[in-house]
Amino acid sequence: KEYTASFATWLARSSDTIATASAVAVNVTLDSTTHDDDTVTVWLSGGTPGVIASVEITIVTAGARTEVRTLYFAIAER
Repeated sequence: KEYTASFATWLARSSDTIATASAVAVNVTLDSTTHDDDTVTVWLSGGTPGVIASVEITIVTAGARTEVRTLYFAIAER
């Protein structure tokens, strides 16, 4: 499943862009991570139904600022 986190509002305050992005997943498999100037997309799979999973996304901007955000997911049966 694909999830996108927007940093557009935070970045707009200084006209900055994302230079690098990384992610760390807990209780779910992180398949890949991509980014553009103001968003980060993570692809996740797996997980155990009934367990809360999270993905911590860290960006570093072209202006050398760092921002960290965590997304939380409730894993459910399909």
